[in-house]
Amino acid sequence: MNLTDFLQPLPDSARVWVYPSTRVLSQDDITQAQIKLDAFTSTWAAHGQGLAAKASILSDRFVVIAVDEAHAGASGCSIDSSVAVMRELAADLNTDFFERMQFYSLKNKQIEAHTREQLTSLDSDSLMANPLVKTLGQLRTQFFVPLQKSWHARLV
Repeated sequence: MNLTDFLQPLPDSARVWVYPSTRVLSQDDITQAQIKLDAFTSTWAAHGQGLAAKASILSDRFVVIAVDEAHAGASGCSIDSSVAVMRELAADLNTDFFERMQFYSLKNKQIEAHTREQLTSLDSDSLMANPLVKTLGQLRTQFFVPLQKSWHARLV
């Protein structure tokens, strides 16, 4: 999966937050989510200063929020406001973006969800999604990595 242009024109150094959905998002869900995310990122601010931010849905499963901190950095309060928006969005879409015991792999261009116990049945070359990436550059180049090279390997 080619992610090199994801969330352009934000730079690779932009800070990211990845929120996996516990279910596949429909096209209607994605449209509704994108409207809410665009409204939020267009007015997102830290200490009264607007943030250069964008958000998008990746693979019908992951909400990605990114901010170019070269312009202004996200602060505790501004990050709290993004979490509040994600909680609202989860309620609107009847999903959970904060479930941390579900893991995701990419197979045949589809995202599959797994419990911790199910990870043991995956091949070591299975591509795992890494929602813990910190920058947009990492997301673009290292979001999907083989199980054997991912942090998931220590769970198997």
